[in-house]
Amino acid sequence: MDPAVIRHMDIATNDGQDSLKLLQKALQSAEIEKNEDNGNVQYSNKSLDSKVLPLLKCLGLAKLGYTAWKISTRIPIKNKTGPEYIIPVLCIPGTEPKLVPRDRLHPDSHIYHDKGMDIRPGSYVYHDGPVDLLPGLTCLFVGNPS
Repeated sequence: MDPAVIRHMDIATNDGQDSLKLLQKALQSAEIEKNEDNGNVQYSNKSLDSKVLPLLKCLGLAKLGYTAWKISTRIPIKNKTGPEYIIPVLCIPGTEPKLVPRDRLHPDSHIYHDKGMDIRPGSYVYHDGPVDLLPGLTCLFVGNPS
């Protein structure tokens, strides 16, 4: 398996930053679609579309689908539908969210060979292979619809 390609980009335009701020505010009262036993929360797209779509348009990602999640525990991401973007919206206080390619995970000990890539609001990340997302943040997963 080839290592995952990961690219980090900043939300550079004023329109993009303004859209992100509106989305941050909207998440405070967004409708919850699903609470998982592990503490992760999926938000309803219907309650966020009006705030998410302008941000995706600013980033040139408007033709892709999205899901909004609050990630409280480590999750493996396998890229079943192809390359994906992760757009951090809010960080959970006291956490340091990171993205780590699966090939950097030692198979026996489940300890990472390096610290991975920090991810934070105001930026977004592209990846094309399996990764682990370390908590905690609320983010958008943007890619080809499944």
